[in-house]
Amino acid sequence: MVLRSFLSAGEREWIEARLEDASFHEHKIEATGKTELLMEPNGISALLLFKLNDPEMFELVEAVTGGGPIAFFRGRTYRMVPDAGHFSPWHDDAVLDRIAAFTINLSPSPFEGAKLQVKSAADDELLTEIGDLEFGDAVLIEISRAYQHRNSPLLGSVPKTSYAGFFYPGERSPLAGR
Repeated sequence: MVLRSFLSAGEREWIEARLEDASFHEHKIEATGKTELLMEPNGISALLLFKLNDPEMFELVEAVTGGGPIAFFRGRTYRMVPDAGHFSPWHDDAVLDRIAAFTINLSPSPFEGAKLQVKSAADDELLTEIGDLEFGDAVLIEISRAYQHRNSPLLGSVPKTSYAGFFYPGERSPLAGR
């Protein structure tokens, strides 16, 4: 499910101003083999973590996926740079009882490639490809062993920056309300 303008104009402006000063370091996700640059925790991370741990967001994800109840969201901000060896292999994220994956495009400038691709795990049939995300658009993907996803190779010269993570099941904190 694509959520256009998930980030408001004010949020996009605030994030864009802070991305210039953000620090990144090389990172490899051992479970999938994905290589990327990982952003050091900062105000951007805090804002997005807060936004995605909102009970209203949990209700939306529960309604779309039929999973839940959701207890929390955990994510990271990463960057892929063309010609830097950054790579996203096919994978399913079906571990740790994850309910859904969520990603937000944080790239102020359009990039080439790095399309989100989803395929059938049974026969490798490409089911969908999403490549027209603008800064602040988001994608929600239900996690299932029946599907795999990846980012296609990043082309051109513009880096791709995204915030991505997962919704997890469990007892919701009474502090979360509702």
